[in-house]
Amino acid sequence: MIKKMTLEDLQTLLGWAAEEGWNPGLDDAEAFLAADPEGFLMALKDKEPAAGISVIKQDNAHGFLGLYICKPMFRGQGVGWATWQAGMHYLDGMTIGLDGVVEQQDNYRKSGFELAYRNIRYAGVPSGLSTIRTGHRSVRAEDLDPIAALDLQVHGVDRRQFLRAWLTDTEHRHSIVGVQGDQITGFGTIRACQQGYKIGPLIAQTASAAKVMLSCLIARCGAEELILDVPEPNEAALELAKSLGLKPVFETARMYRGTPPDYDLRRLFGVTTFELG
Repeated sequence: MIKKMTLEDLQTLLGWAAEEGWNPGLDDAEAFLAADPEGFLMALKDKEPAAGISVIKQDNAHGFLGLYICKPMFRGQGVGWATWQAGMHYLDGMTIGLDGVVEQQDNYRKSGFELAYRNIRYAGVPSGLSTIRTGHRSVRAEDLDPIAALDLQVHGVDRRQFLRAWLTDTEHRHSIVGVQGDQITGFGTIRACQQGYKIGPLIAQTASAAKVMLSCLIARCGAEELILDVPEPNEAALELAKSLGLKPVFETARMYRGTPPDYDLRRLFGVTTFELG
């Protein structure tokens, strides 16, 4: 049996993700579910949760697949494959993106996915942070429209529904916008994870602006260990991560089935999440 997840189910799935070493955020579940309440599926085996997948519809044309996990005791029994098929059926007719481990590229190709680029995870204790603290503030309700418009320019998909939840501060997640006059020029989010803090998204016009925003986010929550997922084609973002003393520790293959969205990676200095894009 495959069913739509409840919030409790999604919290269970994120617990599995933590056991797999995926290091989810402490407050991820509610914001994830808000992105598409119909897009989280769980397989039951003898009434016990056995596998899960997220297949959110980002807009009318684009979906994103993640959190594809089958509990070890149920692997090799067709449960995971049935969950995958249910997820693909939900996104039928849409362009589908995913961030998968590089070793699984060939398996994803068998399902029609093609490599677009790599994301490199950098981690460590940052150094050489900017001391500038001006030009940034907390997110306000009236910021959603300009933020969503900027995010659309960068990602090529309309993520308004997700951003409305993601940019709402919680105990463990905080967001800011970069401003110049009355214009929003960038935005970023930092969140506490099982280990350390992840920054994402981090959208800015230049590497220097991204560094200031990143430094402000770190100062806001007193983060020490930092994780930043960087799209490899953005060389300025790679150099920024290296300049902060962060080291590459992991990478994913960003792949699409269908025509990739018209994104602008030059302004993307930190991927939002590997689970939801």
